[in-house]
Amino acid sequence: MGKYAETLSEVGVGGRYLLIFVTLGTQKFQMNRLMKAVDELAQEMDEEIIIQSGNSTYKPEHCTAQAFMSSEEYKNKIESCSLLITHAGVGTIITGLNAHKPVIVVPRLASMNEHVDDHQIQIAEAFSSKK
Repeated sequence: MGKYAETLSEVGVGGRYLLIFVTLGTQKFQMNRLMKAVDELAQEMDEEIIIQSGNSTYKPEHCTAQAFMSSEEYKNKIESCSLLITHAGVGTIITGLNAHKPVIVVPRLASMNEHVDDHQIQIAEAFSSKK
């Protein structure tokens, strides 16, 4: 089992979830780092993984990616998923929590050219401190 599958096993993934929905938002920046990690994970899992990839350029081989989707389709994916993995977009985090979904947040990093600054780290930390 690879390092990503081990990490997700800690939150209950591996035979329990039917659909993992990964959303990278509509930022003009790529988030290839997360797409590659999820693609690697998909090799080791039976669950369906769908990525809303935004402007990322990485093409996954082991899961389904779609750059953008309608708000209706997006809402349906969140409602039907068993696990939501997202960048640290406040709206997506709140939507996932309101839908009672387990949410894994991966902040965009300026050092990886995923955003202009590291404000998403602060957002992720703020949500992680809420109980």
